[in-house]
Amino acid sequence: MRFQQSVYRPEDEDLPESVSDQVREISRQNPDVRLVLLRTECWGGDCSNWGQAILNGHVAANEPLVPAQQSRGVLRLMANLGADISPSELFAPLSREFPWKPVNE
Repeated sequence: MRFQQSVYRPEDEDLPESVSDQVREISRQNPDVRLVLLRTECWGGDCSNWGQAILNGHVAANEPLVPAQQSRGVLRLMANLGADISPSELFAPLSREFPWKPVNE
């Protein structure tokens, strides 16, 4: 899922508490479903990733924002969904070539 910009300010370099609260509520309503709240910001070819893994309404893992040059390992959050990101930590939905199809704009 993607949140509308009205829910958060993209220029804030934080994981908005309001978004985390909403995802934890969705998690509470869907027990035993693993959710990952991932924020990615890229400038040029450098990307920073940070976020949370959420299960049963609780934050099970928290990965804070770190400089892009030091962000190795942050995408391990995706392992909470069973995604294999390989040693190079490539996760296809974060690439520019991924064919996102918006449901509602």
